[in-house]
Amino acid sequence: MKNVTISRHVSIRLSADEWELYADKTGAEAAALFINSAIEEAFNKGEDRRGVTRAALIVMRQFDDLGALDSEPLRRLDQLADELFP
Repeated sequence: MKNVTISRHVSIRLSADEWELYADKTGAEAAALFINSAIEEAFNKGEDRRGVTRAALIVMRQFDDLGALDSEPLRRLDQLADELFP
């Protein structure tokens, strides 16, 4: 319909435990915040699923030492993408 805008906004607050990072290691909570922020920013700017996933993976690569690229966080990212893009 003309002159109608439908938008969605997301706010993500997943912890290191919820991301299944190595939560007992220093920096894990900060890593979770950075991952959350990357997803929020990409989604809220209107990126599609691929763009949001790419933004998250760029940040997750920086925290590989905290397990961010292990299968569990990647599965969580996929689950989150399913929620954002039904």
